[in-house]
Amino acid sequence: MRVKYLLRLDDAHEYMNEDGWNKFEIICDKYNIKPIVAIIPDNKDDSISFSKNIEFKRTIDRWKTKNWSFALHGYQHKLKKNKGSQLVNINDYSEFVGDSYETQFERIKKGYEILKSKGIDPKIWVAPAHGTDLNTLKAIKDSTSINIISDGFSIHPFKKYGFNWIPQQLWKPRSMPFGVWTICYHPSNSSESTLKKLDLFLSKNHSKFICVDQITYNVKRNFLIDCALKYIFIIKKIKNKVMK
Repeated sequence: MRVKYLLRLDDAHEYMNEDGWNKFEIICDKYNIKPIVAIIPDNKDDSISFSKNIEFKRTIDRWKTKNWSFALHGYQHKLKKNKGSQLVNINDYSEFVGDSYETQFERIKKGYEILKSKGIDPKIWVAPAHGTDLNTLKAIKDSTSINIISDGFSIHPFKKYGFNWIPQQLWKPRSMPFGVWTICYHPSNSSESTLKKLDLFLSKNHSKFICVDQITYNVKRNFLIDCALKYIFIIKKIKNKVMK
């Protein structure tokens, strides 16, 4: 199977760094890339808050005309220490993991309704800090029409727990031999160097980028390679903690 890539842009909200997002949008337009945009409905995370973007609705409407895909990115992006185990073991903090079904249902429903009230119809779930547990999935299923999860380590999209999963494995451009790879960025906090590297990668590989509507989920998973991916990430995670 030939290699394919998706681009995902996280932490869009009314107080985002508009200049950073505009720079990513210019690059996407240059190469006709249609990314997944993860939108925080009611951001309360001061670390990613900038001056209010009073043109947010106009920005969303512009992205709609370009057929960008929208994701529900939690509720308020207020992260805390995990109180339970999560399905994608990346961080020990999240917005939802370990909370009761009732609590998660209420917050996810509120976030979903906020986006819908703004004319945004999210088809994808992107968990803040990758924090999703089984209660999260049940709450999503019961309170929204979302059936796609952007997360997980695999070389192919897959079906599990009643959802379609698009794996997200990269945080910078990397040439891969095969599979489907999602590269994730945070435009509000990305450097000029990061943008230049993405631009260079897209100049050589833009024809390999696809959008969510082009995903096939019935590909048979290669569990040996998927386990290897998880192992590699666990080793990197341990190394990063040791270096801190």
